[in-house]
Amino acid sequence: MPDATRIPFIPGHLLVLVSVVLNRTKAFRFIVDTGAQRVIISRDVADTLGLDIAHPFRFERIVTAERQTPPAPVVRLDSVQLGGIRLRDLEASVFDLPSTLRADGLLGLNFLPVSCYVRV
Repeated sequence: MPDATRIPFIPGHLLVLVSVVLNRTKAFRFIVDTGAQRVIISRDVADTLGLDIAHPFRFERIVTAERQTPPAPVVRLDSVQLGGIRLRDLEASVFDLPSTLRADGLLGLNFLPVSCYVRV
C-alpha cells in the first residue's frame, strides 16, 4: 500500500467534512463528494478569494441528484490543499450549496486522486 496521508474529518456532520485551504489563503469547510466531477465553491468563497465570476474561464451546467443547474461559472484556483496534499491550477464551479449542508463547497474528482482510499 502506498504512503498514506491522514486527513482529519470535521466532527459533528453527517457527511465527510474536511478543512481545505484554497489559494494558500484561508481554510474552508468542504464535503468530500466522489460523485462531483470537479471542485465546487460557493459565491462567498469566490468573493473571499477575489475571483472574477463575471468573467470566468467558461460556464457549465452542474448535474445534481435532483436536477441540472443553469450554467455556472467555472474558475481556476491557484491551489487546493487538503492536509499534505496540494494540487495547483484546478478548475472549480461556482455554485451555492444548500445552507443545510453547512459547507463552503465540494471536493470533487478533479482533486481526489484515482487511487484515493478512505478509511473511516
